Amino acid sequence: MANQHEAYTPTVPVQVRTVTYFVTVGVSALTIAIVGLSPIWFETSLSAQITASASVIGASVAFIAGALGVAYRPTK
Repeated sequence: MANQHEAYTPTVPVQVRTVTYFVTVGVSALTIAIVGLSPIWFETSLSAQITASASVIGASVAFIAGALGVAYRPTK
């Protein structure tokens, strides 16, 4: 009997997963920078709005990556 993990074939093409992975990494890095720097550059109320917006964008991109099954696997 074959191991279930060995029999799994992803339905999302490798190129789509690869592009999604790198876009997710870029958006995550940008989100971290925005959340960290907005309190320094902007007033409190505007900073709170920017931080909340960046957080929603970051979470949305992470959700899409998770839904596509994107994962970093350096051994494969």
